[in-house]
Amino acid sequence: MVNPDYEELCTFIRLKLRAPRPDHGVDQPGRPGPVESLTRTVNLMSRRHLVMVNMLRPAHTRPVFSNENVASTEEIYHELTGHILWHHLREIEGTFARHGVHFALLDRERLCVDLVSSI
Repeated sequence: MVNPDYEELCTFIRLKLRAPRPDHGVDQPGRPGPVESLTRTVNLMSRRHLVMVNMLRPAHTRPVFSNENVASTEEIYHELTGHILWHHLREIEGTFARHGVHFALLDRERLCVDLVSSI
């Protein structure tokens, strides 16, 4: 796998698309490298375009204690791992929000519907 070059994408969009419009890209911002690259360039993009970052919700990503069906110690650790990822994604959401960028976690079953309705 290769990390996407968000800086090149943003340069292309800024040069080729003059009118403000929603811009959609699909990737996995949960990985550290792409998020940092996207965060660096998103401030420039959001000045002229509506930037929306949509990500497929990773499995078991939720706040701790939101699953009432935990029965073993192993499941507790599994839930804690999901909480740590959920917390990290909330931090990313806050970073994007400071730049005026909408960030959403989408479920696989409703991906198309949620993408269309977010515009």
